[in-house]
Amino acid sequence: FPVTIQCPQGIQGIQGIQGEVGPQGVKGDKGDKGDTGPFVMYTYTRIRSILRQAENWQRPTENVSVDMTLSSGEVQVIKLLNEYETTIENAAREYNPAAICKYALDLAKAYNRLYNEVSILKESNESIKKFRLELADSTATCLKSILSILGIEVVERM
Repeated sequence: FPVTIQCPQGIQGIQGIQGEVGPQGVKGDKGDKGDTGPFVMYTYTRIRSILRQAENWQRPTENVSVDMTLSSGEVQVIKLLNEYETTIENAAREYNPAAICKYALDLAKAYNRLYNEVSILKESNESIKKFRLELADSTATCLKSILSILGIEVVERM
């Protein structure tokens, strides 16, 4: 079913499963580094920077098809991207914005692990490079959408 969530002022002081969720992250969790909105924003701006640096890359108008073995990081990011809609719907149904925050953090962490695992801009195989750029673009689009749902205005550069 279609879900519309509007949080024009952001999420502040909402009780969630893992603790209180606010602009600075989740309070009451394990305190892992990177569990903050700025970390998610950093990941978004990092991806946007990669896409700006990619020479002659444009968002494909059709599906990207490449014959390759996916890395574990690529598989994890793809799995998380496929969970986007369900995560948003469940969070709305359960009145649990903390689930959206957790999903955003999980996606940002997974992308950063992928970024450290594989070459993107220096990949010599053009098909693989295009695939990874498309995966990066899809991740950025998803992160931007999540930040918007949470009432956080995105920036293109930090």
